[in-house]
Amino acid sequence: MLVNLGDIIADRADHANTTVWVADVLRRRIAAGELPPGTKLSEQQLAASMQVSRNTLREAFTMLSLESVVTRFPNRGVFVAAPDAAAVREIYRVRRMLEPAAVLWGPDLDVERLDAVVAGARDARDRGMCRKWPPPTRPSTRPWSPCPAASSCSS
Repeated sequence: MLVNLGDIIADRADHANTTVWVADVLRRRIAAGELPPGTKLSEQQLAASMQVSRNTLREAFTMLSLESVVTRFPNRGVFVAAPDAAAVREIYRVRRMLEPAAVLWGPDLDVERLDAVVAGARDARDRGMCRKWPPPTRPSTRPWSPCPAASSCSS
């Protein structure tokens, strides 16, 4: 399903942080396959089509670069990341752990609650908030707090 860029731009007015909005739009377009791996992302074209400044777009590229969604090459530009064999193996290794657990939850899985947890985590990440996870032997009672270093939120 192709995303209509006009509809996406219409949603922009509801978003408080333009840089986060731009990164989210690009992330969704990449995930949908509209911008395949290896595609060069033209600052000028994207800034014009999304009606944002090139500086805002560069900030979004920085966010996406930290997430390994795009790759920057000095003096060449920004490209949609193309995962190598090691990255693909890692993805499947993680899936091999998560998917059987999801199947075991079966009908007891509260999808709405899970969606709320994921949305909360994404919101905290976008606001630069995180928490230090406690050892798995005790439940977390720590509130979300500002990250001491931005790099700790991107993992």
